[in-house]
Amino acid sequence: MNKRFLLCFLFFITVSVCSCENTEFIKIDSTEHFIIGSNKYFYYNDYLTSVEPKEKDFYYPETKIKLDNFYISENLITDKIFNEFLKETNMELKSLKEYEYWKDFWKRNKESDKIFTFATYYEALVFVDWLSTRDGKTYRFPTNAEWEYACMQSDKSIYPFGAQDGKFTSIKNINENNFSFFENKEVKEDYSEYGVFSVSVSQYVLDSFDGKTYASFNYFQKNPLMLSDTTFVSLRSGGYKYNTINSDDWGLMFQNDVEFDSDAGSTNIAIRLIEDHGTIFNAESDDACIYFQNTGIVKYPNTCLLKTNEKKNNSSNIQMNSNVPVLILFKSFNGKYFKVFTKIEDEWETGWVLSNNIQITNKNWYEIVFE
Repeated sequence: MNKRFLLCFLFFITVSVCSCENTEFIKIDSTEHFIIGSNKYFYYNDYLTSVEPKEKDFYYPETKIKLDNFYISENLITDKIFNEFLKETNMELKSLKEYEYWKDFWKRNKESDKIFTFATYYEALVFVDWLSTRDGKTYRFPTNAEWEYACMQSDKSIYPFGAQDGKFTSIKNINENNFSFFENKEVKEDYSEYGVFSVSVSQYVLDSFDGKTYASFNYFQKNPLMLSDTTFVSLRSGGYKYNTINSDDWGLMFQNDVEFDSDAGSTNIAIRLIEDHGTIFNAESDDACIYFQNTGIVKYPNTCLLKTNEKKNNSSNIQMNSNVPVLILFKSFNGKYFKVFTKIEDEWETGWVLSNNIQITNKNWYEIVFE
């Protein structure tokens, strides 16, 4: 296993790199003290309407957390590898079915090493499940906390690579709104201090944003993961200016931006992977859970789909019929609940189901068809 030693300001960071078939994963060492979030930020709307924008609390405040070590992909998923998935599964992407422009673009680029950006959150998860099965490993999206720790400069400087003047030397005529959008590693400076490339591109994270979650921590939460009961999903980054008054859409911004299977905005969101080794999210708390991407069917009629804040009291919220398929993404650490996604009357719903009410089918996500 190779070792990279990157000098970062006044201390050394040790980074281990391991390979898989399509990308390399960088080992990020654990930390017992990381301050996530920001207490001061400018909202973009204020910047547009006010000569002197007012400082406001950010979407989530600075919070002290702990992280176990984790392995994050050095690069984002490319067109070429995603096309292998499409050919094998015959899956049709919403954005390529509904938009002729992107359909034509895809035909020209599907064998390229450019960054892939055409999947909805659901479609991206189907791909992740397929790739995990193919490689015999467990891949997933990064959590918001993992992403921020690995992809942002430790001092949260304006630019991810720490160059405050914003001058790039590797290419000319940069489109500053999306300077590395189509070419992996096109801008050499677009990397974090850990060597994670293309951190400026919009990319999915595993959390479902809830601005109150971090604020509720009264101790060093370990491996925090937000699991609110919404089918809106979360993104990080989307620009190279991480912390400026005219850029609340990028960098420190973390929000639910698109729906679980909506193609709105999905033509500019990339996929970064974590190679999971059994991370316990929200460890040492009642909400501890692990990643468990699987499939199942409901055993009993009228099984309750429980909401996150209610599941401890077994409070019902949405009823499901027997034999309804479910897509499982998490399992509570005590094994009592599964966090699932399913379709009810053609609408995506999410929540927790008692695990003894689900029959595990061990199918790939792309094999599950909802009526």
